[in-house]
Parts: sequence; structure tokens; C-alpha cells
Amino acid sequence: MKYKNPLYLGAYHTKPKTGRPKMAQITKTVDLYRHTHKDTGGNHVSYDGATYAYEIGSERYDEGNMNIHHLFWGPLARTCETAIAMMTANQAFTHVKMHDPIHGLGSSELFATIITDHVRADIKGGLSNMEAVLVNIDRQVLVDFNIGARNALKQMFDLMDSGQHGVGIFHDPTIPMLAKCLGMTDAHSLDAMEAIRFRLYDDGSIDAVWIEE
Repeated sequence: MKYKNPLYLGAYHTKPKTGRPKMAQITKTVDLYRHTHKDTGGNHVSYDGATYAYEIGSERYDEGNMNIHHLFWGPLARTCETAIAMMTANQAFTHVKMHDPIHGLGSSELFATIITDHVRADIKGGLSNMEAVLVNIDRQVLVDFNIGARNALKQMFDLMDSGQHGVGIFHDPTIPMLAKCLGMTDAHSLDAMEAIRFRLYDDGSIDAVWIEE
């Protein structure tokens, strides 16, 4: 069956199977967060934003007796700043491995391509970031984004061992666009520190789900 959703155009020839064998097991998990609140300049996180990232990290991981094995971020400073705030004084990140920036889910060059004047106008008019981008994005640009975003996710999974859990800090709308590309029908724009969990199974399939509070 050919994809009808424009997110799939050119990226795949046929729709991947939605079902997995009943015995398929999750082998790797990575939670991808939108970065926290920015300062007035827009390039760095604010003090309140850093505090909020710390609180989310503590509530979700430190108080849940979970070990985070890998921490990822993108090339823009606010993603790294959010990651550092999130792991501060957090026992879940005691033995975490940090990595060089992951490209494909947000950069100055990417945003210059997908955040056009028409997109900005539609956001000002009330559309979410993701809605505005999908209404206006050039088809080939979308195809290129899908490929780059999937490669970014693959890179993160490749850096992880079986059974490990990672956390990544990136952007909206790139995280939900990746999730929608992978078949998450209810993917939508993220607020600050909202996240989608991506799970790799032992049959090679990947799904995306909202993180349960």
C-alpha cells in the first residue's frame, strides 16, 4: 500500500508492517524531549527553563529508580544546556555516556529551510509549529528531512547496547515529525520538556509512543 500521508512520500516505497510478532521484545529505548524554555535572546535556555528541566529529570527518572545510559543532544546550544540541567544531581544519570551532537533533528540550516515566512505567519495565526510546517513544506524538503531524522535516530540506537535507555534533547516540530514518519498517528507539536519515546524491537521495527506520566 502506498503512503497517503505526505510525510512518507519518497521516503519509502511501501508501508511497513504495523504489527510485530507477539514475542518481539524491546531492545533499546530513547526518550526525545523538546528543549526547555528559552531566554529572551532565543538561543539559550533561561534560568527558569533550566530549573524546569532539572525538575522534569528528577520527577521522571531520579525518583523512578531508572538508569539512563546515554544522553544525546543536537548542535544548537539550548539542547545541550537542557540536557546538562536535566541530569544535574540526578542519580539516574550517574553513569551516563554523553555524545557529540546528533545532526538531523534540528540545526540552524534545517530551520532556515523549513521555517519560512509562510510558516511563521501561520504560527502567528494559530497553527502549531508542526501544523504550520506540514502545510507549507516543500515535498522534497520533507523527504530529505525524513531521511535525515531517521538516520539521526538510527545513530542514537547504534551507539546503545541492547537493554539500554537513552535520553535526547532536540526540538519541535522535528521530534513529532519523526514520530509521525514512523506511524504515530496522534503525533503533535511538543511543549517545552514534553517527550516522545522511541522503541527499537528485536525484529528491527521501531515505534513511537507518548511517555506516560
